[in-house]
Amino acid sequence: MAKNKISISFSEKHLHIYNYLKTKDNISSYLCTLVEDDINNGQDRLDLDNKIRKIINDVLKDKQIIGSSPSSIDTTNKDSAITDEDIDTILNLF
Repeated sequence: MAKNKISISFSEKHLHIYNYLKTKDNISSYLCTLVEDDINNGQDRLDLDNKIRKIINDVLKDKQIIGSSPSSIDTTNKDSAITDEDIDTILNLF
């Protein structure tokens, strides 16, 4: 038997979750799997955000909208200049 234990309380608002968990054969294993997936998804999300940011920066550099760093935006063509805020907005769409 495991030595590491925690106790979880469920309010009336979450009674449906408590009842659902009671239907599982191994609640500990089920919860560990959910938490592990959550941890991995958080890292996956961060990796995806970084990849998207790099791709956007590469495209902007290729189009000569920004210089070698994202903070050096070319302001000569203000209609097509994309700011860091624009990049963040694009990233938030994913």
